[in-house]
Amino acid sequence: MNVYELNELKQCKEFFVESVLQKDLLEDWKGYGEEAFAQMTVSEVAKVIISLINWQQRKEDYSVQKYNTSYYRVGDICFYDCGLPFPKEAGYQRAGLILNQLEDVVLIVPISCSQAIYEEATLYPNSSYLLLDPCFLQERRMNPNTVLLMNNVQYVSVSRIIKLIDHIDPISKEFLRVQDQLVKNVLIKNEE
Repeated sequence: MNVYELNELKQCKEFFVESVLQKDLLEDWKGYGEEAFAQMTVSEVAKVIISLINWQQRKEDYSVQKYNTSYYRVGDICFYDCGLPFPKEAGYQRAGLILNQLEDVVLIVPISCSQAIYEEATLYPNSSYLLLDPCFLQERRMNPNTVLLMNNVQYVSVSRIIKLIDHIDPISKEFLRVQDQLVKNVLIKNEE
């Protein structure tokens, strides 16, 4: 058998193994997926499906212009897809504040308007949550319960950005306060 025939045989074997493995994985997923979805609320199922659709449509798209995300900049508040969350992670679709941009990825801090998170942030002001200034929120007609989830800051592909919501001037007092909180309580946490 020559080298060409060996390579061809190897490729056939790899294809066969991959297709059998893929079929087994799909069968396992069908059983698991049905069970997982049965335990979710309708709202949770909808969020999962939307995240999967967003991922499917955008997973191989390296063209930022296709989603008009090339004009996003530091200080933008946008709606984006975090994907499926693990415990204590921001997940699904939500608002976020862009803190930095490196080519086609942005450093983003998720935003929550959850009453429970707002109450926790007011009880523990030095936690990893940051309340935005009430006057700032009122000026922008934003929900007064708006909280930045500083413990969930992450770099994400700009392909995850769905739409622009607002903009905070990166040299404004409020934006600089967010950056300061990031450095003091997230990047360099000093235990007292």
